[in-house]
Amino acid sequence: MLKKLMCGVTLKNEDLKFRSITGKELIIRIFAAPILNDENKYIGAIIMFQDITESVLMRDALSESQKKLQLVIENSPVIVYALDREGKFTFSEGKGLKTLGLIPGQLVGQSVFDVYKDYEEVTEDHKKVLTGETISSIYKIQNIDYDTHISPIFSVRHEMIGAIGIAFDITERKKKDDILQNLSVGISTRTGKDFFESVVKYLSDIFKVDIMFIGEKFDKNSVRTISVIKDKKNSENFTYDLENTPCKDVISKTSALFNGNIQDKYPMDEMLINFGINSYLGLSLSDSHHETIGVFVALNKGTFENPEFLESVMRIFALRISAELERLKYESGMLKAIESAEKANRLKTEFLAQMSHEIRTPINTILSFASLLKEDLADRISDELKPSFSVMDNAGRRIIRTIDLILNMSEIQTGSYDPYFTDFNLDDAIENIYLELLLIAKNKGINLILNVQTDEMMIHGDNYTVSQIINNLVDNSIKYTLKGQVEIIVRRNDANELIVEIKDSGIGISKDYLPYLFTAFSQEESGYTRKFEGNGLGLALVKSYCEINNASIEVESEKNVGTTFRVIFHK
Repeated sequence: MLKKLMCGVTLKNEDLKFRSITGKELIIRIFAAPILNDENKYIGAIIMFQDITESVLMRDALSESQKKLQLVIENSPVIVYALDREGKFTFSEGKGLKTLGLIPGQLVGQSVFDVYKDYEEVTEDHKKVLTGETISSIYKIQNIDYDTHISPIFSVRHEMIGAIGIAFDITERKKKDDILQNLSVGISTRTGKDFFESVVKYLSDIFKVDIMFIGEKFDKNSVRTISVIKDKKNSENFTYDLENTPCKDVISKTSALFNGNIQDKYPMDEMLINFGINSYLGLSLSDSHHETIGVFVALNKGTFENPEFLESVMRIFALRISAELERLKYESGMLKAIESAEKANRLKTEFLAQMSHEIRTPINTILSFASLLKEDLADRISDELKPSFSVMDNAGRRIIRTIDLILNMSEIQTGSYDPYFTDFNLDDAIENIYLELLLIAKNKGINLILNVQTDEMMIHGDNYTVSQIINNLVDNSIKYTLKGQVEIIVRRNDANELIVEIKDSGIGISKDYLPYLFTAFSQEESGYTRKFEGNGLGLALVKSYCEINNASIEVESEKNVGTTFRVIFHK
């Protein structure tokens, strides 16, 4: 450095590494200029030192963080994209692009209005975003369902300069939601032949199965089908000889799965040969005495797309099918109706428990791992990606809540719920509900107010269902209130009956919908484009729980003003 200065060279922004007396490595930026005399000879130098260690470390850390973020985006099953003010892609990344036949960056420079011109809802929503709106919606593109969130991007001068979007492939989740809904239908009204046909038709459509049948054990060596679907059409029933077939193994081992090359294993099975079957999934059907009474079989000419999930759903339906077969068997044998109903109800309860386990367990696993990922990546992901964890958590908890509501509704409909009536103080239950929901309301910017106007809050009823009445009503009011307050009022009327009112400043309910308010599965807005989550079971349960506790429920509502629910506990 000195030699350069003596030669008249000015040193600008030269970074050198030093080690301090404490052993710490320092990065010093040097600016040095020679001082020359009148004869242009070196007589000295001006040297400035700047410690840039921290800024260099921060720069390197930021670069590393950006690389990790890029790696997360590239390997996440999502699509992250950005647009300029004209709607042209400036960024498109994410593993989810592969599902659409795209590679990262392929869309850059193209217009969203050209690429998705055949999807009117997509283009119209992006036009709205580019005028300053924020949009969350579900789009179906190439038969794939995307939960998409799009927001405008503003400059420091508050000028709209583009938009950013993130899209999650929820095709499987939506399929599971549909299956869950149909499970609830499957345990309600259909019976006998109508039920069997609906099961094989529905599952074969959903899972793209070529042939599906339910077979009843005819004798020790054969099965007689009671419902067959082949190539999406009902087919004639047939008797199936079990010798040298996978169904014989199913009857002895409870299940069998061969996802490909089934004929190599069973070359003598004429049905497999005649139908050109390559893959087989079979489950045994058992009665309440654990005796095998039939088989539930899916056959494919190719391979199954998702054999594990298909098997788990078939297992759930197999319980109900078994119950229905046993019910029909008892009816044909002229057994007492009460005995048949008790056995069917017991199997129905087992079916519900199995349904809860099969769907609740994987959802809880997903939520647990999502929570771990959130903690591990908390300081390494962008603010745009952070809300995705809340999206996953809310969706999972929504499914779990739906399961709970379906199970509770089933208990009411089948009359299997056994209330326990006691005298208890409602004050404790209301206080717990208030404290439990206070944070939820606060996070929405809503005031939750508890207004107790009586000292006497003793009632006679079933503690669990009374608590559920109040919890569901307060939770509903918070959900449908966008701003303002929700007030819980406890008082007594002139007849000294205890009254609990939940009053909100929410969106209100139209007069046309009020007659259907307490009908199961009904909602004022329906479909995947509705503004609020829910399955239409909450208020139906509230109505049933009121009847259990000799209580009546009233509702007053005005659209865009608010709603008041009033529960009167009669003596």
